[in-house]
Amino acid sequence: DVKIAIGKRYSNITVHDDEPNAKLFDVARIFRHPLYLDKIGNYGQDIALVELNEFVELNDDVHPICIDWQSDDILAQNQLGIVVGMGVTENETFSDIIRMAKLQVISAKECISKQPKDFQKYITFTTFCAGLENGKLFFFFFILLFVFAN
Repeated sequence: DVKIAIGKRYSNITVHDDEPNAKLFDVARIFRHPLYLDKIGNYGQDIALVELNEFVELNDDVHPICIDWQSDDILAQNQLGIVVGMGVTENETFSDIIRMAKLQVISAKECISKQPKDFQKYITFTTFCAGLENGKLFFFFFILLFVFAN
């Protein structure tokens, strides 16, 4: 019952006329990390590999995310990075469209010190923090999505 939307700008499942490269895919299989810990383990190893039922065609709106694995400073403190997604906005409302923000990487130590106690447990070696100079820190999971078809 899981579908993957690629190339979409809007959060709903309908493909809109102004999303010419958007496509919905059925999922053939989901491979969850064998050490996934769910809420009891603070969602440790919260990553999965998703196999689609068909190949993805690359175009102007759909392309791979490239990471330089040879670099030592992928997430160096104070480095600016780009975060993309659909979530709660600066006005505490949910966005209907995909948004982008440039945020500065914050050290785990500083991030933990500025988070509520109940939230600190989610900052682990599989996550990173990024935020703004105004003191509002945002917490992000470092997630890689690999999509392939059989």
